[in-house]
Amino acid sequence: MQAPVYHNQLPIALSPGVMVIPQKIYTERSGLFETPASVVFPVPVNLQYAAARAYANEPAFQARVATSAADRLKFTLRIEWPGYRPWNSAIQGRERDNGADPVHLWVLVERIANAVKKFLHENKEHEPPVNGLDVKDISLDRLVLLELRQVSAGSWQPVLALQVQ
Repeated sequence: MQAPVYHNQLPIALSPGVMVIPQKIYTERSGLFETPASVVFPVPVNLQYAAARAYANEPAFQARVATSAADRLKFTLRIEWPGYRPWNSAIQGRERDNGADPVHLWVLVERIANAVKKFLHENKEHEPPVNGLDVKDISLDRLVLLELRQVSAGSWQPVLALQVQ
């Protein structure tokens, strides 16, 4: 059995007091995705701010980045939080108009923030993991989205960091 691979190559240097959530990279049965893509955000994204639409007026977040094929409105967001069962959520990555343009970055980070919030909420009642980060102790305002990585066709995984108190 092959050892799991983790997200450990980062697009930016981390500030002191910030640690990457050590998520295993999602793999399909056929193995690691051969042609991955990546969305690197203009700045590290605080998920509390993203959920509150705080990036909506930021010029750097007006760009549009495709996260799904032109004929698909949604993609699957996958979270492999250490100590918890794999979790996924469908995220709308394209507009619902005739052009089906990709959504603005600020919309994308808002949707990812709300999905992570849902993950945290759904797992607060679970038994804390022996070897993992207990989600009961983590609030959205301490989580930072560093990057979004494509892990399979139609699936993306957020690279998250935790601001340690």
